Amino acid sequence: LGFEVLDVTSFQTAMRYFNSIYTGVYVYDKNHAVMQYGDLILSVNGMKLSAAAELQAMVSEMEVGDTLEFVVYRNREKKTVTVKVTEQIPETEKKPK
Repeated sequence: LGFEVLDVTSFQTAMRYFNSIYTGVYVYDKNHAVMQYGDLILSVNGMKLSAAAELQAMVSEMEVGDTLEFVVYRNREKKTVTVKVTEQIPETEKKPK
């Protein structure tokens, strides 16, 4: 999907890293076009998300070009955002031009 997520299971960690009182799955990436650092992912395609592993399992069953609809808590309100599944090729596997 092109962004990192982090399981936050303690109030203290949520406060320290995200200035939040909620535990859950947070976006831990500052360079994504759609998802923002600190987004708390509430659900994906209508399914409540409680752990990053659940998101990984969902993505592993999808194909490049499929889309996922995320409901996130951002700036004290719920927002719905859509993210397209893309293929990422590690730098070590890219062929020189």
